[in-house]
Amino acid sequence: MALFQSTDDKEGRAHEQTTSEAALVIAARPPGTKRKWLIGVIAISLLLLIVWMSVTRKGQQESSFALSNLLKAAEQGDAGSQSELAEAYRWGLGVQQNDVEAAKWFRKAAERGNAEAGYTLGSMYERGEGVKQDYVEATKWYRKAADQGDAAAQFNLGVMYDKGKGVTQDSVQALMWFTLSAAGSKGEEQAEAAKFRDSISKKMTPQQIAEAQRLAREWKPKPAE
Repeated sequence: MALFQSTDDKEGRAHEQTTSEAALVIAARPPGTKRKWLIGVIAISLLLLIVWMSVTRKGQQESSFALSNLLKAAEQGDAGSQSELAEAYRWGLGVQQNDVEAAKWFRKAAERGNAEAGYTLGSMYERGEGVKQDYVEATKWYRKAADQGDAAAQFNLGVMYDKGKGVTQDSVQALMWFTLSAAGSKGEEQAEAAKFRDSISKKMTPQQIAEAQRLAREWKPKPAE
């Protein structure tokens, strides 16, 4: 007589018991219950699918309507709408991603005095995104936005002067723009501008630092054209 049952024997009996119990449960159901249950599941699934398609279609229609209105306002010359449309093209929000179209609409917005658009267009020229890389053009748009008081553009313009990219290298101008950027920004942006301001100051003479500080004190933002 075997004192212990093999694992295979135990699993076999357990399987038989489970199968028998399952058969009893199925047999205990009223005729047609299984089919009704399956039909119910399918019906609920179809209902959920219809609801999902309806919501998705509605969302697409609303998105299309909003984009159509945005395009209309942008074509009529609204700088804010032009900048928003440019962002949509830049990141592929509701439209096919297209850096060339993004640059086109950023330019239109910047020409109408949108400083943020000017800063972004400058960065696209600096990196060659949607336009041919051109440091002179990048500096031009950074300056336009910086003159209006955009702290990010002021910082980037400071970098251009510090590195001599698109302009003649000028530490005094670089320090002036870093100083203005640090004064006009907050958080990490302020810390970054202050870091560059302090770093370049260490390479300058006291006379150069004094001149940059004077220029920063006397600087006043220019109104949007």
